[in-house]
Amino acid sequence: MIETAFILVPFFALMLGVVDFSLTIFLKSTLQSAVNEGLRYAVSAQTLPGRCQEESIKQVVAGNAMGFLSGTRAKTIAINYYSFNDLSQPILGPTGNQPGNVVEVVVQNYTWNWLAFGRDPLHISAFAADRMEGRSGSSSQPCR
Repeated sequence: MIETAFILVPFFALMLGVVDFSLTIFLKSTLQSAVNEGLRYAVSAQTLPGRCQEESIKQVVAGNAMGFLSGTRAKTIAINYYSFNDLSQPILGPTGNQPGNVVEVVVQNYTWNWLAFGRDPLHISAFAADRMEGRSGSSSQPCR
C-alpha cells in the first residue's frame, strides 16, 4: 500500500501536468485557427445577412473557436484596419475596410486558468493579418 502511494501520487501529478499543458496548447491552436478563419472571411469582404462586416467577422471567429469565445469572452476579439502604406496607426472611422487596406483579426488577452501549474492565469493571444480584397460584383464596401 505504501509503495503504491509513493508511485501513484507522483504519477497522477505528472499526468495532470501533461493534460494541463496539452489543453493549453490545444487552446492556443484553436484560437489561432479561429482567427485565421475570421481573417479569411474578412479579406473577401463577406458579411452575414443583416450584419456589418466587423460583427460578421467576430461571429465567424467565435463560431470557429469551439465555444472558447462564447459569452463575455467574445469581447477579446478585435478587428483593426491599417493603410497598406502606414502600418503604424489603425484607421478609425468608416473607411477602414476599403480594398487594399490591411485587416488584422486579433484575440487579445484570453485568460486561461491552469489546473495544476499555479494560480496565475495564462494570457493567450492570437492574431492574423492580410490585405483586403474588393467585393465581387459590387463597388461598395459593407458597413464597418
